Amino acid sequence: MSELENQSGMAGGSAIDDIQEQFRSLRVLVAVALVMLIGFTFCADYFLAKQIQIMDGESAQMQMMASSFPQAAATDFVKRLKEYAKTHPDFTSVAARYPGIFEQQPQAAPKK
Repeated sequence: MSELENQSGMAGGSAIDDIQEQFRSLRVLVAVALVMLIGFTFCADYFLAKQIQIMDGESAQMQMMASSFPQAAATDFVKRLKEYAKTHPDFTSVAARYPGIFEQQPQAAPKK
């Protein structure tokens, strides 16, 4: 072998070793990224499960409050508001904002 072949052979082996080392470090980086991604997934799952648990508790509490609300008193209050709206023209702007409560009686259509 000539001196030139020995130097090029050594440089080729060194380049291969360098590429193999870069490949190993890339493999380690991908493995670390996957472990971090799995950890992040577990943290997000835990957080969302806690949020769902909190929202279910609040929903049950609101449902309990709605079911214990005195419907008779609310119906009486709405009836009194409707009567007040009929007798006080200044209240029409409020009644216009809430048409579901203060719906007008349907008027008979003119016959042709």
